[in-house]
Amino acid sequence: MRTSEPAFSRGWGLSVALALGVALLAAGLRFDAADRLPLDWDEYVTLRAAYVYAGHFEAGRFAAIPGVQINNEHPPAAKIAYGLRLQGVERPPIPPFRRGGQPVPEPLRENVQTLRRMAAVAGAAEAGALALLQPGAGLWMAVQSYHTRYTAEILLEAAAGFFAVWAVVLFSLAWQPREPSRDAELRWLPLLLSAAALGLAAASKYMYGLPVVFLLPFLLARAPRAGPTAAFVAVGAATFIAAHPGLWSQPWPFITQTLAFHRQFATEYAAPWWHPLALMGHISYDASHGSLFEFGSILDRAFLLFAVLGLPRTAARQPLWFTWALVSVAFLLIWPTKWAHYQLLAVPPLAMCASSGVGTLFSTLRSRSLETGVKP
Repeated sequence: MRTSEPAFSRGWGLSVALALGVALLAAGLRFDAADRLPLDWDEYVTLRAAYVYAGHFEAGRFAAIPGVQINNEHPPAAKIAYGLRLQGVERPPIPPFRRGGQPVPEPLRENVQTLRRMAAVAGAAEAGALALLQPGAGLWMAVQSYHTRYTAEILLEAAAGFFAVWAVVLFSLAWQPREPSRDAELRWLPLLLSAAALGLAAASKYMYGLPVVFLLPFLLARAPRAGPTAAFVAVGAATFIAAHPGLWSQPWPFITQTLAFHRQFATEYAAPWWHPLALMGHISYDASHGSLFEFGSILDRAFLLFAVLGLPRTAARQPLWFTWALVSVAFLLIWPTKWAHYQLLAVPPLAMCASSGVGTLFSTLRSRSLETGVKP
């Protein structure tokens, strides 16, 4: 845990250029998905919440924001951002909820596409952030079909995942040597920005605050003094509360409705504990995903295979990301509700493992070719 993550071996300029390239690829895939995907059930819910917030902003009813009672099982930060995007825009009435998987109603198409593209930009930026540390990992995330789909829809995953990845990336950058020959030292700015990003992730969707489970032990191991840990917790908690207006006046309804929501759905839509693994391997998926991401299923299976292959290498060289992979997969297996989009919790660390898996395969082939005298 005390070992810092590798510094940029390519230098800042090349690292940023590669990250931008990955982000552009991810954006193209997500914009295409945003245009083709049918409307998901959860998108109706988020769109309705965005309408409510947009109306309050337009009317100047800012004091009403903390009292909004809609979709309380999830925090409001991402829904507020969607509402801000729709203020000043014509908003046709939302028809009664229909079964998910139906075409986008024509009157809603413009608003749906506007918010979907907003989510797609966040999803692409998430892949770019990962590529900043490891281009191969960002590339895996860019093409992973579930990540492509669920960051091209009006859901909470795009914003929450963006901030969660940045929280871990910034945490990695908080321990870097100031000179190549010296040991890694704590850098306060990345550490505090990491805490703020983690608070925003949890304020967008509670479960995306999961990195706190492993970031705090790593922080305690690397900075045994109380100051950094206290500052990290204080900044993260303050950011979370500031970005969650519902907690300002009525925290109890949000807490109780969140717990009741997951209990109800775990009962009504029960799935075996191994279901997340079946989804990752495309053994199980819904009809629209299978038809729209047919080629993606091949890449997803390769992604999972290389992630497993890369676990030992990641554990040895990037223990922070290895731990995130273990924690996120364990959470998905234990957590009672097992929707397909929950997989996105595990995609970033598994993408890092998949990148290591490619490196492991290449190193193995190279070693064998050297042993046999055949050029790789």
